[in-house]
Amino acid sequence: MKIIKILIVCTSLSALFLSCVKDDGNYVYNEVNDVVISGIEANYVAIMLDSFTITPALNRTLTATEADLEYSWTIYNSMNTYNFPDTLAKTRNLKILVSTIPGTYKVSYNVYDKNTGVRYRYEFNVVVTSELQRGFLALSELNGKANVTFIGVSGKVYQDIYDNINGEAVGTNPVSICYTYQAPIDYVAILCNDTRGGVYISSTSFKKLFDLKDFFYDNLTITNPQAFVVQEYYGSVSDYQASGSKLFLTADNKLYYRDANYNTTIDGVSTRIETKFYSAFPGDYEIAPVSFQALGRELFYDNKYKKFMYIADYAKPNLMVTAAKPTGIFDPANVGLDFVWGKFTISARNTYNCNSIFKDGSGNYFYLKFDMTNKAAVTPLKKVAIPAGFKIREAKTFAGNSLQDYIYFAVGSKVYVFDCILNQEREIYDFGTGKSVDNIRWHEAVLSSRIMHVCTSTTGSTGRTGSIYEMNVATDGILSIKNAYTNVCGRVVSTHWKN
Repeated sequence: MKIIKILIVCTSLSALFLSCVKDDGNYVYNEVNDVVISGIEANYVAIMLDSFTITPALNRTLTATEADLEYSWTIYNSMNTYNFPDTLAKTRNLKILVSTIPGTYKVSYNVYDKNTGVRYRYEFNVVVTSELQRGFLALSELNGKANVTFIGVSGKVYQDIYDNINGEAVGTNPVSICYTYQAPIDYVAILCNDTRGGVYISSTSFKKLFDLKDFFYDNLTITNPQAFVVQEYYGSVSDYQASGSKLFLTADNKLYYRDANYNTTIDGVSTRIETKFYSAFPGDYEIAPVSFQALGRELFYDNKYKKFMYIADYAKPNLMVTAAKPTGIFDPANVGLDFVWGKFTISARNTYNCNSIFKDGSGNYFYLKFDMTNKAAVTPLKKVAIPAGFKIREAKTFAGNSLQDYIYFAVGSKVYVFDCILNQEREIYDFGTGKSVDNIRWHEAVLSSRIMHVCTSTTGSTGRTGSIYEMNVATDGILSIKNAYTNVCGRVVSTHWKN
């Protein structure tokens, strides 16, 4: 009992002592100048390669100042998780060129107060769409650099599309551009005669994926790339390259081959295998950059020994000479001429006729027609000397199709047609003084619409004087302008249609 009394007395004295101690603590609370974010909607739709702008309202609870604030806009992947963030901008307002591939995304707007260390955040959703699925590709030389222009099916022009997406020029000395469907991924291949040699880009986003050298099984140095060719299927758009494509690359007059992608079973799971180019076909030859492609058939020409060649077995590195026909109109195994240009043309069912232009060492030109249904035994059909005064002898760009027995070509500012039945040529369009027709092409993917693309530029110019004309083609070959896209590129060297 005595102990309890002592404890009570001690406790009372302690409480009395503590109540007399001076409290020096600072209990003055200052209000924080909070940031209130508004003016941002919950959902947006953005179009790839279009400008996208958001101007938020920032209100402060005390003093209206933004001098102490930092900003960031962050986008997260299409699964709406917070993995793999990408910073869109570090500015108060968002004003960007959309380079994100199509999909559904979450975007976070962050405002950071440097004085207090407090971070404020507002999240919203963005659906990115694209008009880049189908359209016309043009590779040009602009101010000494390779340049890519894309025109969507809606008619919208995307200038400098590779530069804008990748922040660099694709290269110098542009050579060729080619869309290729390689299920399940499609690419656009761009060749340049420079140290890099070319690139593969995504057909969906136009972002660079690989250098050309990365698509070879062997560690090769590719010099003088000349042509990139894909097997094209004729008919409707849905038929075009529907099952993947065999690819052929000509570089320094050597032929390289890449098979279509294929499925194989790995650990019981069907897996798509991405193929690459093999080393060049062995042999003593100089393959011409232009080849003949028709529904799974391809035919090549050796300008060194003046003969047609074909691939007998894709599983083996072989390049064979087509069968000799020494008593024919010409001998496919010994033509004796240099190949200039050629293409698959209108043919009877299950037959594959081709029109072509050749020349000899004395400057004489010839029109040759042949059947490549059996590429191992090409059938000569016609050989005609082209008169000295014909403009086709001066042409550098040609086009043909499988609807007409015509060869279209250009010289200077004019487009001509050569009638392969009558062996006559005629002028069909003149773009006027000071203009040069640099490239013409009839794309098989839009064959039924009878549209030809003609690319011009101002003669001698290295600037943005290149224009692209979408032209209707009448049954008699006459051209008329359907749509004109002026001064959208440089001097066009190659074109292709992309699905």
